[in-house]
Amino acid sequence: MRKQSLILLGVCILLLSGCAEEADQAVMDDLQETIEAQEERIAELEEQLENAQATSDPMDQSWSRWVDTQEEDRVLWHGLTIGEVREDLMERIDLIPIEPARYGATIHFSDIYVGSYAVLAYASDGHWEEQLFLSYQVEDRVMTWTVIAYTFEGQVHLVNE
Repeated sequence: MRKQSLILLGVCILLLSGCAEEADQAVMDDLQETIEAQEERIAELEEQLENAQATSDPMDQSWSRWVDTQEEDRVLWHGLTIGEVREDLMERIDLIPIEPARYGATIHFSDIYVGSYAVLAYASDGHWEEQLFLSYQVEDRVMTWTVIAYTFEGQVHLVNE
């Protein structure tokens, strides 16, 4: 009887180990299918990205393009240079809709990134720095500025006309 119990126990162990191997193989097959599906999706997304880059308008790119093309003497479509646009804005601190944080401090533009129709500028009083998004128009080399939005205390404020 004891010998039969040991044989039965051995058979059960063999059966269970075979089931475990089949279960492990099923899990491995599922994982392999998931990996293959993800690789196909990645390939599709890479193809979409390449197509989008190939057909995108070079004038309609991210802010990084503005940073990369800030040569002072570069002439924009309206005939002014980037330097002239910056210089005009530097004189227009009245456009900054924020008061200095400290009494007696002066506010000024610290960085200005010029686009063909708009400007991203940073205003600072030496204590804090905020961002302004402005549009501009040029007529007979005279610039007209409009503040579109600005940040203040971590929030974006849209300017309504």
